Amino acid sequence: MQRLILQLQETHSYDQLKCCWWLFDNQTLLNQGFFTSPEDIAKFDFSSFTGEVVVFAPAQRVHMRRLALSKTQYRYRNKVVPHLMEPHLGQNIEMIHFTTSLASKESAWCYATEENVMAIWLEWVNHIVSRQVYLLALPNVLKPFPEDSLFDVLGQTFQYTEQQWCWLPKNMAKQQAIKLLTIEEINHILEQSKDWRRDNLLQGKFDVNHQQAVKHYSWVGVICLVVLAFSVHSINVFLETQSLSRQAVNVENIAKQAFLELVPEEEKVIHLERQVSARLKSNEKAEPEMMTAYEVLAMLDSVREQTNETLGLQGITWLPKEYRFEWLTSSISNFERIQQAFESEGLSVELEQTIKQDKTYLGVFRSTQKSTTRKQ
Repeated sequence: MQRLILQLQETHSYDQLKCCWWLFDNQTLLNQGFFTSPEDIAKFDFSSFTGEVVVFAPAQRVHMRRLALSKTQYRYRNKVVPHLMEPHLGQNIEMIHFTTSLASKESAWCYATEENVMAIWLEWVNHIVSRQVYLLALPNVLKPFPEDSLFDVLGQTFQYTEQQWCWLPKNMAKQQAIKLLTIEEINHILEQSKDWRRDNLLQGKFDVNHQQAVKHYSWVGVICLVVLAFSVHSINVFLETQSLSRQAVNVENIAKQAFLELVPEEEKVIHLERQVSARLKSNEKAEPEMMTAYEVLAMLDSVREQTNETLGLQGITWLPKEYRFEWLTSSISNFERIQQAFESEGLSVELEQTIKQDKTYLGVFRSTQKSTTRKQ
């Protein structure tokens, strides 16, 4: 498993940092170097990196203490621990970020870090593109430990005394450190045990892993909404297409029925357009001033195209030397347009009757077969 280990170090103040880094593949050190700014981390090639990132905080900035906690206290640790830690800090606990991890059935490790310092560290961590980021105190790799012994971890000296890991400047160490941990040994400790993961300082409002997950799921939500909207649109288009297809079938059925009423000797309709054309050709020598049934049907198709905003022809009746057409429309003003459409096709009609049906109007037009020359 790949692991990127970073150590944040202060240069002159808490907001001036540098960072050492080591890249491991299992126990093999692949590469190492320095970052001088958060922007340097952003330039790091994470495209082929598939492991975890462990960041060690500046040694002197994390107060790490072991406190005795009952089960009830641990259950409400977010409210209890700040007050238990307050006598050991000498600072306003409102400005402190607290985290806790279980050490045993009767105790827990408690961490305290100033929130403004955490915010500075977060500027570095936010540039790390990884599956999981852990921010740890350096003494997390020292458990188990003997009382009052000194340890050197990545150049920083620590002593465990009175239930607290204390950072010691080099000039204050009264004895030689009994254990010097190298980066390879630290990586081995991280590889052998995963208990250190629960000591992550990135919790609560500093939980960048949760924030990244929220951002990820927010994008997933947007994508789902887009897919849902597209699906609804597709369904609406499909339903509208089906509705238009049904209307077209109904119009065709009405036209076939009207054709058979006008030309009963045809008996059945196989291809309406061809049969109408055939009938028209067979009657080309008919009396010119008389419109045949086929001419009437062709004329009706043209009238429908000119008045496509109406609800269309509802019925046709043939009487000796005249036709009656029933036309449905949503507005009574459309009847004049229908009459003009007939006349433009060479057929003189008159509106004989108007019937109101709910929100529509049915007009009955009457026409004799004698007509002016039909427009070609």
